[in-house]
Amino acid sequence: MAKSILSTMSKFKLYLTILLCTLSGLSVLADSEGDKKDYSKLTIPQKRNNNLPTRPNAPSHIFIECEYGDGFMKFLFPDGIYSLSVRIYNELDNWWGIATTEESYIEIPSFNGEYIIECTSDDGRIFSGEIFF
Repeated sequence: MAKSILSTMSKFKLYLTILLCTLSGLSVLADSEGDKKDYSKLTIPQKRNNNLPTRPNAPSHIFIECEYGDGFMKFLFPDGIYSLSVRIYNELDNWWGIATTEESYIEIPSFNGEYIIECTSDDGRIFSGEIFF
């Protein structure tokens, strides 16, 4: 009887070892190169108004989030903003377009390098930041 229990425990350990090896192999495959995303994310803060008395270096609590990649941008609008005039520029290039809550995906040219993105909302607020393509 003792030999039967010992043999059952050995089989259990063998099956458990095989199962763990199989599962760890699957997790390695899940992190392969094919799982890379084709877009980046950016948070664009509201531009500070230097004419208003504010706390120095206080971060903006209102921002716009966007996802972008080669030839596209998609915006996530905060409450109360329904459209954006989007401008992307540097010393050499200057591009602008419009995004709305209904059409938050816009096509953009294929940029390369560092640019400034400036978004003006329908209520006049300006959001500005750096974007890297």
